[in-house]
Amino acid sequence: MVNFWLGLLVSFAGIIWLWQHYRRVHSQWQKRAQQAEQTLQEVQRELTAVIQQYQAATQNLQELEHDHQLALVRIQALETENQKLERESQHYQQQVQHLEQNCQQLHNQLNQIQHNYQDALNYVKQLEQETEQWQEQVDQLLEYVGNGKINQRLEVSPSIHQIPHFTVIFKRTESDLYPDEIYDTILSVLKTHMDSLPDDYRRRHHILRDILACNSFSGNRDRFQQEIKSLFTSYQGKTERLVRDLGVLGFEFLDSPNHYKIKWRGDDRYIFSFAKTPSDYRAGANIARDLIRLLF
Repeated sequence: MVNFWLGLLVSFAGIIWLWQHYRRVHSQWQKRAQQAEQTLQEVQRELTAVIQQYQAATQNLQELEHDHQLALVRIQALETENQKLERESQHYQQQVQHLEQNCQQLHNQLNQIQHNYQDALNYVKQLEQETEQWQEQVDQLLEYVGNGKINQRLEVSPSIHQIPHFTVIFKRTESDLYPDEIYDTILSVLKTHMDSLPDDYRRRHHILRDILACNSFSGNRDRFQQEIKSLFTSYQGKTERLVRDLGVLGFEFLDSPNHYKIKWRGDDRYIFSFAKTPSDYRAGANIARDLIRLLF
């Protein structure tokens, strides 16, 4: 019996020890569970923070991608605008070059016009001098005719002096530069003067009409003028044919940097200049007209 109670006491002591051990172990596991739960909560909080950071980073990345797309669009727009500006710049450069060329052409034309204007002034002065000389000769001729100094026929060319009529002899130092030049010139001056006389100058009309009726034009003057007009028809500058044909008529080209110059019959009094390039379709006719005025 004692052993029974002793065994029961031992068993009860063992149970108490197990219960106390269980409580100690259970307390330790509770503490560990609490620590683990706290750790889990901290991990969850950190994970939540990481997720929030990830979401923020994702949003920032999306914003950066959007800004990148906008930047690409702006860059393309700037490139297009730059290409447009380059094309406009090239166009403006071409216009500037064209304007510079036009300015240079206008400057050359202005120089040409100034030169032609000076030539025209000189030509007008020459014409005035020649007109005065011709008027003096006409007055002298009319004075001779009016004073009855008609003893011979008008003799100005060896080819027509055999005609048996009254002639008038004039002293002169000029020689014909083509056959019957002076003869035809005097007749032309007399005819021009007769045509310009008023009707009440009747005696002069009769005298001049009689002289012109008895002395016909040789035609060399008109033929020479027609040759000059023909040479400068459709003038396009200096050609071998033009040099050759002008040489036949007694013209020679002189050296000149800006214009062509020609001299007639080697006489320095009859030097004529004209443009190297025609300004328009009337250039040839104008050159022929001015040359004829100089010589006829």
